Amino acid sequence: MRFPLELATVRDLAVAYPGDPGIVISLLTNRVSLKRGEVLYLPAGNIHAYLLGLGIELMAASDNVLRGGLTPKHIDVDELLDVLEFSPVPVPYLAPIVHTPGVSEYRPDVADFALVHIEASADAAAPVAGVPMRQFTLTGPGIALCTAGGFLVAGATASVALKRGESVYITPEEGTLTFAGVGDVFLATTP
Repeated sequence: MRFPLELATVRDLAVAYPGDPGIVISLLTNRVSLKRGEVLYLPAGNIHAYLLGLGIELMAASDNVLRGGLTPKHIDVDELLDVLEFSPVPVPYLAPIVHTPGVSEYRPDVADFALVHIEASADAAAPVAGVPMRQFTLTGPGIALCTAGGFLVAGATASVALKRGESVYITPEEGTLTFAGVGDVFLATTP
């Protein structure tokens, strides 16, 4: 059978959203399965959806979020047709900038945002009391989201403990942040 993942997506969407136009739209999109650590960047004008798994999405400030289906919310078809980009493109994977082991930054070609992934495992080098530590210097405000494990996040003026599912807003005055712990933290910031 050709296109088994795409056909499985249509079947799954038809069960979850019977009669929704997004089911047909899914056949016009590029179905991508990301592996752990893979990132892609979609500029404005690209319709997308998450089917399953954990994803961290960052987007620039905007007042034009439009929906194309798979929702009970309003769908403005005319506006969608005006703003969507219909040219096929290869999967726009974004390669990380590895600052140090366990600190990877994903920076698209826009100045609006960057995503930093802080990760440390129990077997990572641990410089203080057996606790792995990672550092990253902020150049703007940030939001840290812990998706696994737990970290003590410390800056110039404050510190906070984060565990899975928790987040914190961090002001640029905190400067260099130290992440002490084991797990995964995603830091949304500006480049």
